[in-house]
Amino acid sequence: MLIRYLGVTVVVLLSLALFFSFLAERTAPSLPLPLNDLALKVSAGEVAKIVIAGDDLKVTLKDGTMMNAKKEAEAG
Repeated sequence: MLIRYLGVTVVVLLSLALFFSFLAERTAPSLPLPLNDLALKVSAGEVAKIVIAGDDLKVTLKDGTMMNAKKEAEAG
């Protein structure tokens, strides 16, 4: 009886691990984006959303692509 419970537990844990590995693969990594390219994409109307966190810009394009840009250091 103990072996049966152990077997079921192993199958459940492996199933969960497999499920979460598929979720991790579906999350696309964000691509680096130079600021001049970001400006061109904004002008072309390709940008859906920009989230600013410190010096990091998290850009979401209208096609769902995620990109990262860095703000330039302020002068002075």
